[in-house]
Amino acid sequence: ISRIPNVDVYQFLLADVLKKNYPFGKNVDLVITTSTHFAELEKAVVQASKITRIVLTPTQNTVAELAKLACGTRIGVLCASEVFANIIHKSCVMLSGKQPDMDIRLFGQHEDIPAFLSERQVLILPQNYLQFCSQQEEKAIYNFRTEGKQVVSYEYQVDGGSFLYLEEQIEKV
Repeated sequence: ISRIPNVDVYQFLLADVLKKNYPFGKNVDLVITTSTHFAELEKAVVQASKITRIVLTPTQNTVAELAKLACGTRIGVLCASEVFANIIHKSCVMLSGKQPDMDIRLFGQHEDIPAFLSERQVLILPQNYLQFCSQQEEKAIYNFRTEGKQVVSYEYQVDGGSFLYLEEQIEKV
């Protein structure tokens, strides 16, 4: 989105926007969110008519990494929300056709992340995980990597059709 000419992009944490009746300034022409969060954001934003929704899909690299995971691999997921954890879980089920051996932890809600990671062979993280994890969690992830265990960055991109729709919305502004 930031590559579209004459567009400035600002990111806001969903939790911050939902806590307040968020008054986006006059300089904000569009508020872009995913279809997953559209309904709750629509209730929380003063200028709800400025909200447009897009579809995000995992990148080809993410799909390839998840598809390579062997059946029975003990997978750990560390992320900031149950919603995102469920998205990751659904992707793994879709790619393997089976229920993965997956255990999920949310950043900041579990004390013994090193013990959790010691029982996992693969760790799946959101691409921007450093925004959410504590220093202890960051250290545990670093140690996991240095032990030679696999870390998969769950990255996503704007779906092609959504991108075309978004370009049309931007042109209207």
